[in-house]
Amino acid sequence: MTIITRPIIILALLGLCILAAMAGGPSNGIERTVMQAIAEFRASRPNLTEMVAGITNLGGVYATLGVTAAGSLWLLARRSGRPALLLVLSVLTERFLMDGLKAWIGRPRPHFGVDWLPQSWPFPAAILRIA
Repeated sequence: MTIITRPIIILALLGLCILAAMAGGPSNGIERTVMQAIAEFRASRPNLTEMVAGITNLGGVYATLGVTAAGSLWLLARRSGRPALLLVLSVLTERFLMDGLKAWIGRPRPHFGVDWLPQSWPFPAAILRIA
């Protein structure tokens, strides 16, 4: 496995990801084609949407912060204060950066007929409304 450590490469990859997220949406023909194919696949499998929405919730703020709190407490119980602090700081930094990018890009979450989807901004997600 190759580990990328050069800051210029990391920044270039980050910039590429941000540009790709901003270029997507209804004006992007490739994204529309892919999302339409996914919608057709999903139309014949209604339970799939509910399953994927449930998996999506696992990456939500409550799940990630809950697991982080439990992991940090476990590390503290093992007298590993530095790893616990590193875990908390890295997860909080990730949450702030991700939520900031989502708000900055501001793409609305599509509604797939499931009422319990997260109410936050998606990133990246299709802007297409496909029922």
